Amino acid sequence: MDAWMRGRGIDPETATDAEKESACLATRGGKAQVGQNEQRWEWRERIRAAGLDLDAVVAQARARGPIESANLTDEAIKAAARHLGERESVFGKHATRLEALRAGMGGTTLSEIDQAIDDKAAGLIDVGGGKLTTRDTLYREQEILARVQSGRDQVPAILSTHDTKALIEKTETAQGYHLSEGQREAITLALTTQDRVTGIVGAWGVGKTTGAVRPIIAQAKASGFHTIGMTPTTKAKKELADAKPDELMTIASWLQTKPEMQSNGSIKINENRLIVMDEAAMVGAEDMDRVLQKLDREGGRLVLVGDPQQLRSVGAGAPYQQMMEARAVQFAKISEVQRQSDPRLKQMAQVWADGDAKAAVAIAQEYMQSVTVTDADWRAVGKTPDQERVSESQTQSEAGELKPTDAMIALAERVGLEDAGDLSFQEVREYLDANTEKVLGFDEGRGKDKDPQQKVKPPKIPREVRQAALVRETASSYLSLSPDERADTVLMTSTNKLRSAINTQVRAGLKERGEIGSESVTIRALDKVSMTKEALSRTESYQDRSDLIVRMSEGRGEARRDVDWQVKGVERGRVILENDAGEQKHWNPSTAKSPKVYASREIWLSPGDEINFRDSAGLRDTPDRIENGADAKVVRLSPDGPVARMEDGREVTLQKDQNYPLDYGYCRTVHKAQGMTKGGAIYAVESVGQESISQLAGVACTREKTSLRILTDDPEKVGKAMEKWAVHETAMAATKTTQAPDLDTIQALRREAQAELGHHGDLARARDARPLEIEQARQEMEIER
Repeated sequence: MDAWMRGRGIDPETATDAEKESACLATRGGKAQVGQNEQRWEWRERIRAAGLDLDAVVAQARARGPIESANLTDEAIKAAARHLGERESVFGKHATRLEALRAGMGGTTLSEIDQAIDDKAAGLIDVGGGKLTTRDTLYREQEILARVQSGRDQVPAILSTHDTKALIEKTETAQGYHLSEGQREAITLALTTQDRVTGIVGAWGVGKTTGAVRPIIAQAKASGFHTIGMTPTTKAKKELADAKPDELMTIASWLQTKPEMQSNGSIKINENRLIVMDEAAMVGAEDMDRVLQKLDREGGRLVLVGDPQQLRSVGAGAPYQQMMEARAVQFAKISEVQRQSDPRLKQMAQVWADGDAKAAVAIAQEYMQSVTVTDADWRAVGKTPDQERVSESQTQSEAGELKPTDAMIALAERVGLEDAGDLSFQEVREYLDANTEKVLGFDEGRGKDKDPQQKVKPPKIPREVRQAALVRETASSYLSLSPDERADTVLMTSTNKLRSAINTQVRAGLKERGEIGSESVTIRALDKVSMTKEALSRTESYQDRSDLIVRMSEGRGEARRDVDWQVKGVERGRVILENDAGEQKHWNPSTAKSPKVYASREIWLSPGDEINFRDSAGLRDTPDRIENGADAKVVRLSPDGPVARMEDGREVTLQKDQNYPLDYGYCRTVHKAQGMTKGGAIYAVESVGQESISQLAGVACTREKTSLRILTDDPEKVGKAMEKWAVHETAMAATKTTQAPDLDTIQALRREAQAELGHHGDLARARDARPLEIEQARQEMEIER
C-alpha cells in the first residue's frame, strides 16, 4: 500500500482515509478466470495439497454403493419456499430449484426436487411465467383483507358529523388558514366512522401529520381515548411526534407490548384507544397481519396513514395497497402538496404525488447534474485511462467479483436489461430469473439486429470509475455547504455501498478542514446481516464467518442485557460461540427465536464525527437503550471511549470494548430518509442497476423545502428509470384472486397451509435425524464443490 501511494505522490504518513482505502482496494490481490479444464486441475492440486485423496473418496463411494435418500426433498422445498417467500410474495421457479438443492444437499436430487415442485409440495402454487407462490402467502393476504372487512360497523363513532364540522372550523380559525379538502375529509372519516380500521392516503408533503392526524389525535384525547402513534422506522416516528400522541413507538416495539389482563386471566379489551400507523405502505404482510391480530385480541381502532406509491417494505407483500385496491377499508385522500416552499419544487412534488412520473422527471432533470470523470477518479480505483480494458469475455473481475458470461449479457440485453455487462453475475441472473417468460418467449426471429454485422459499442468508462466520480462530486457538493446548511440538508443515495463510500469522502474532507478532531479511537461497529429467518436458522450460514457476532438478551427485568458472542466455527450441526470472557458454547440456531446477527468491523471516531445507530443498542450498567435510527455527534474522547451527544441532549460513552450497530451519519439511504423533511436535499443516484425507481426517486426528490441537487453518472438513463414505477407482485394478483372468504373460513385454510409450509428450523431438525452416511455424502459433495 505504501509503495502504491508513494508512486502517486502520496505520503503514507499524511494520507487521508479515502486515499488509504483506495490504496487498499488497488493493491488487493486480484483473481483471474482460467479455462474450465485448467480450473479443475487447479482445484485438484489444492485438494491434494490439503491432504485429501480424491481417488480414495470416489473408491469409498463406489464401495458403499447408492445411498438411500433421507427424504430431505420435502423439507428442502419447504425451506426454499420459506427463504424466498420472506422477501417476495411471488418468486422464480428456477430460484426455488437452486435454493432447495442447496438446502437439501446430500439428501435430495434435482429430479426429486422438480417432482416435488410439480406435486405442489410446501403448498406451492404455479402462477405461470416460471414463477411460484405459496398457499400460505395467498391465504395470509386474504386473511388481512377479511380481518379488516370484519371490523366494519363494529365501533361507535368518536364524534358526530355535525360536531366534526364544528371542530374543523375551530381548527382552521386557531391555525389561521384553511385545511385542504383532503385534510377535512380525513378528519371527518377518522372521527365519524364506525369501522375498526380506516385509511388516509397522501403522498409526500401533503400535510398528513400536521393537517389531519394532529386534529384527529387531539379530538380522540378530548373524547377519552388513549392515543398511540407507531411507525415502521424510528426516523418516521420523529415526524409523527408532531401529532402529539400519548405514546409513540415503532411497530416492532408495539407488537412486543403485553396486553392488560383481567383478574380471571383473560385479556382486557380496551376499545377506547386510537392507534395511528404512519408510513403504512412500508409495512409488509407479516407485520400487518400481526398488528391486525393484536388489534382484534386487545380492542381499539386503527388509522392507517401513507401512500401506496411510496417505498414498500423489505418483507413480502403490499397489504396497504391491497386494502386500497380491494376497497377493504374506507379511506380519504389528501393530494395537495404543501411541504415545498419553492414553486418549481412544489410543482414537481405535486405531479409526482398525482402519479405522473414522466412530468415529474421532466422537472427533476432541471436539478440533475452529470458528474465528470477525472484522473483522480481513475487513480482512486487503481486504474489509468489508457489501461487495457478487461475483456468482455472474461468472467472474473480484478476485484474477484463473478461476472456474467457473454451469452448471459446478450440475452439479458435482448429482453430489456440495459448495460448488463456492467452488472455482476448475480444481478444478471436475478433479472433473467425474474423475466423468465420473456426469456422463454425469445426466439431467433425476434430481437435480432437488422444489420448482420454485430454493432460494436464504443469503449465505456468502467463502472467503478464512474462510481468514484459520483462519490467524489457528491461529497464535494455536500462539503461546499456551510455547517448550518449541512445540518438542514439530507444527503441520500440508493445503496449502502455508495452510502459508505460517500461517508468516507465527506469525513475525509471534514478532517482536512479541521472540523473533525485529529485524534481518533477505534470501536467495534456492527452491520446487521441481511439474511432471511430461514437462512439464520441454518448452521452453514455461519461457516467460515469469524466476523459474525450473535447478540443474545440474557437476564431478566432490569438486569436484562445484550451479550455478544463471536462465531468461532461450526461443528456437528452446531455453531461454536465465544464471548468476551473467553467462554464458549455450542449454539443451535434452528431453535433460536429471531437471533440478531451482525458482521463486525472497526470504525475510527473523532470529536466532531456524526454517527447514526443502524439498530437499537443497549448501554452498559444501565437499562437505557439507544433507538434504531438515532443520530448523535461525538463531542470528546474519554479513556473508556468516545462520548456521543444524542439528539435528546443526553451524553453516552461508547465503550471501546463493546460492539455498537452504528456507522458514520453524513449520508443515508433513501429508505432511511423516508419521513424526513429538511430545507435541502442532495441525491446521488447511479445509472447502472436502476430499472424502475419512480418510488425511490419520488421519496428522494421530495424531502426538501427549498433546494434540491441530483447527481448522477448518466442523467438520460436515470431519467428513464425514474419514469417507471416498480410493480410489486402479490399472491392474490398472481393467482387472479379478487375476493377473500369470511374470516373463519380463511383462518382454517391458512392453518392447513402453514402446516404444509412448516417452520424455520424444520430443515435443521430433519438433517439431525438423518443417517450418518447421508452426512458423509454431504461432506463429499462439499469437498467436490
